[in-house]
Amino acid sequence: MHPTILLRLLWLLCLAMMPPAPLAAADGDPAPLVISQDHAWPPLAFRDRHGEPQGLLVDLWRALGEQMDRPVEFELVDWPQTIEQVRDGTVPVHGGLFPSPVRSRILDFSKPLIPLKTVLFVSADTRARSLSDPALQPVG
Repeated sequence: MHPTILLRLLWLLCLAMMPPAPLAAADGDPAPLVISQDHAWPPLAFRDRHGEPQGLLVDLWRALGEQMDRPVEFELVDWPQTIEQVRDGTVPVHGGLFPSPVRSRILDFSKPLIPLKTVLFVSADTRARSLSDPALQPVG
């Protein structure tokens, strides 16, 4: 997908998901757009060796902030906290996650920003023949 299209989709997502909030701080500067994101989801979002947010989603949100002439701040936390922050309203926007029936009850979703596909790799000698096979059930 072309970067310009991704930026436009992010911009629309941002507008659709933002609760009413001040667009400018008391001193007239634009209020920062705060994004909640997992701190350990490379290459999409992670902390670099200096503790700074990095990754594809971080870059996309920063580019969106530039387009809006608005600073962007990241709350990089453990995965469960990212959803809690948005659900509870402490952070207005989640940086990116897959929809699920449970999440759809508490969050609003845009169209996908980035088409992602996942693949399951298993040993050729595994007994499992489908994703519902008990041999693939979590252990521990």
